[in-house]
Amino acid sequence: MVGPFFYIKDKSLGYQGILFEAVPEASSEVYADHITSPFGHADLFDWKFGETSADYFEYPRGRVVYDCKRNLHLIYSDK
Repeated sequence: MVGPFFYIKDKSLGYQGILFEAVPEASSEVYADHITSPFGHADLFDWKFGETSADYFEYPRGRVVYDCKRNLHLIYSDK
């Protein structure tokens, strides 16, 4: 599974925890030597919260990708 994720702890959004969109590698897209989700962070945030004054850049985020050369998943994440 690959895809974007957030860690959100925000009472105004009514959400606390990890928000993610996990996509099977077979339904994903190739980007260089990696397999990644076609969904972006903005897509995920808008899908969950719709119209809001919050900006997804305010929350720690990351992405799980699959490295085809090394045959392993990588997790990219904000601090």
